[in-house]
Amino acid sequence: WTKLSSLPAGKTVHMIDAAAGNGVVWAAVEDSGLYTATDGVRFTRNAGLGVYRAMTFAISPADRNCIVVSGNGSPPRYTRDGGRTWRETVTNPALGQEDNFSHKMGSGDHYGLVGKPDDPQVFFAQRGQHLGISRDGGATFDWTGKFFDGSHTRDIGFHPSDWRVFAQAQQDRSLVYTATAGDYWLNDLIGGPQDPVSMPGGQIAAAIDNGQHISGGGTVLHPSGRILTLQGNVSGKRVPCLMQPRGNDPMGEILVVTDAVSTLSSVAQLDPHDPNTAFLGNFRADNLDAPELAGIGFTRFAYGFLGATGAGGTTAIFGTSKDKTDKVIRRSVNRGTGWTGWATASASFRPVDQTPAITVCPHHPARVYAVSAGAKVVRIEGVTNPTETMIFDARDFVAPGHPKYAV
Repeated sequence: WTKLSSLPAGKTVHMIDAAAGNGVVWAAVEDSGLYTATDGVRFTRNAGLGVYRAMTFAISPADRNCIVVSGNGSPPRYTRDGGRTWRETVTNPALGQEDNFSHKMGSGDHYGLVGKPDDPQVFFAQRGQHLGISRDGGATFDWTGKFFDGSHTRDIGFHPSDWRVFAQAQQDRSLVYTATAGDYWLNDLIGGPQDPVSMPGGQIAAAIDNGQHISGGGTVLHPSGRILTLQGNVSGKRVPCLMQPRGNDPMGEILVVTDAVSTLSSVAQLDPHDPNTAFLGNFRADNLDAPELAGIGFTRFAYGFLGATGAGGTTAIFGTSKDKTDKVIRRSVNRGTGWTGWATASASFRPVDQTPAITVCPHHPARVYAVSAGAKVVRIEGVTNPTETMIFDARDFVAPGHPKYAV
């Protein structure tokens, strides 16, 4: 190997690509710009773009003259003449977002751009948890969905009898809903944490004492079309939001249950043997078929809900505490009224934070799968005297020192 001395010294080369063809190699250089070489050795800065804090770029496979580049703290740019001239990418704010995707592309955690192989007008952009799309050669970027990008979904609640109808609880956007298997989406009417307490967003923020943002958690759909979703903040607390159709809006009526605060709130599920009962967070919700939303009741139980199974003819639910060091999984066969310390795992089943990483098997009365803080995926099984079996050790598949949250 020979060091390329023609590139700026002491600067990171974030990306290099020879997709332009004809022996031309492009390179994105930290705080410098885009550089090209026709021999792969002697690089010169692209004069049309000039000094630019380049992070990543994409050359369209369908037309090599079409290139899009994004920079750290700099608006993205695009060219349609192979780099002779460049224009700034612009977009309008998207519904449900305070800013546009092009603004997000200027963030330091933007990682990737890729061109659609058969269409020079289409580029995809990924940054952190978000995905954007350009349909005009990089002139504008929008979220990949009509109302949301869908790449940081925390839970999905499906209608019990129509798989095309489901709601997704989002990290940044509360809840989104589709009745067409994802072809068209609706945003909820929850609003934001800075809204007055007369509005759902303000009620949620006041109930959880956190006005940072509103993030969705466990979500279920009742056969009637009603939605139960936990909304609040992933780092703290969430409260139930009940939604039902009003007029032509399937989420037109909202009731926030401000006195039912959950500290573990990632999972929600209908009772396998009673569709008018659901478990979500630290609560059991009853009378889901009540004439009015206010008729739905909430009963607190001792542990955060992990999942339910109806195998064997009886509903069994599993739960745990928020304590990151707690290795005990509890089990209840009376819908949360009483609990037993069913199993003690060999390691904490919270590989990243206080959120348990556990899935309850629906086909067995007492079987769960867990990801441990020791990077092992295990099965714990047995109504009495449950045993733990390692399925695989994830450390066998990741490099030493790799962050454990990658498991």
